[in-house]
Amino acid sequence: MEDNSPPRPREDRGPRIPPAKLSDIKPNPTIAIFYRTGKGSPLQLVDGNFSRDAAMIFCDRIRHDFMDDNSRKSFIVTGIDLTGLKETVAWINQCVSEQSIVKYRELEADTPELLSRYANVIIAATYLGVPARDLAEGLTKRMQGIARKVLMSWKEVEWFYTSPALNNCKDSLREVAAASVFWAWWNSVLNEEDTPEELDTLEELRSRIPKLDGDLHDWCERNEAEVKKKWEEKKKARKDPNVSNDPEDFKGWDTIGIGKTPAGSGEGGGFDTGDIFEDNPGSAAPGAWDVPSAGPENGEFGFDSGISLNSSANIKKENIFDPGHGQAHENGNAKTDNWDVESTGGREWADEVIEHQASTW
Repeated sequence: MEDNSPPRPREDRGPRIPPAKLSDIKPNPTIAIFYRTGKGSPLQLVDGNFSRDAAMIFCDRIRHDFMDDNSRKSFIVTGIDLTGLKETVAWINQCVSEQSIVKYRELEADTPELLSRYANVIIAATYLGVPARDLAEGLTKRMQGIARKVLMSWKEVEWFYTSPALNNCKDSLREVAAASVFWAWWNSVLNEEDTPEELDTLEELRSRIPKLDGDLHDWCERNEAEVKKKWEEKKKARKDPNVSNDPEDFKGWDTIGIGKTPAGSGEGGGFDTGDIFEDNPGSAAPGAWDVPSAGPENGEFGFDSGISLNSSANIKKENIFDPGHGQAHENGNAKTDNWDVESTGGREWADEVIEHQASTW
């Protein structure tokens, strides 16, 4: 009976494919790789001349199956995204051709549901048993960089967190969606004044998907020291007569939906309201999203994910955020603009943290 579940992830990141093995891969004999949407569905040929050696070296799952039956000449993939599978097979063939583990190609920045496309490649690689260090880990880092500038549709966010297709992938893949939401809020693409309906949708998702809510809290926890330090700087600055004393400059994140109870407030209620760091920075809850509201006077404050981001990610201007303007979604996709605004919504400080994190990644 065929086992259609993906292989268990390699422990401790797993080994990489030894470079020496790549030069030993022979083009023949070959196997055929087929795809079907489900059991009993028609078969579609993906690659009819896939090197058996390549399959045995790159794909744990195929190697396991073929070791049990050395006479097998085909392998059937069931249920995952077909495009992601084809892209993964093409990547393996490229590695064999160049006798090196190559970076997966960069998709066009205007590709619909760009981050989901990358995710489906990782899902296919995980299904086949490709070592994560050779493909999935690097591709996830690229996605984290893209997520800083591209806001997913809410449909995508929900898919990242609820689709069974991601169950065998590392949690860092799902967390790309939280990164996308965080940076949208951080850069004022999501804000209560301009995008109240968007925040209502996010509130509903957070209440329904605990991991999403928890991951958003983790952004603060990973940078607690930096947040407190920045608050101390803000407190000192407020003593300067030339600096605004408006308490609105220090409002927190989780006041989404005025008059509503924030998602997750039933467990440790009252999180993220007002000036918790200013009032008592030593005892502030580390999960708080306490940052100032967007505005020219507080544009430099905030906290960063602690994730090393790929600053070279190929993002076209029409697909990136305008941190000075809250842009609503249209037809399920985010409106975006370029970075050419004076206020960065905290980007300067975030970039400093990113640069430090990158040196220790």
